Amino acid sequence: MPEGNGRGAFFLCTMGGMAGGLGRAMKAVLSRKGYRLLGRKDFIMPGNYGRKSTSEEKDRPIIARMREEADAFARAL
Repeated sequence: MPEGNGRGAFFLCTMGGMAGGLGRAMKAVLSRKGYRLLGRKDFIMPGNYGRKSTSEEKDRPIIARMREEADAFARAL
């Protein structure tokens, strides 16, 4: 990752249920590289652990909610 030199940055995390502390770690990395954190957002997506097949019926509302949240996040930036 190049030096940020004070430029703004944001990051997104997609997860099935838990981000595992990624937000804190990424904030530290961006800060060390000289970026200003403009925002971050964790998005819940359909899980992928132990799935043998997908269920569009179950996944559709999860994905729709993520799209709404992503739109709101982008507008807030």
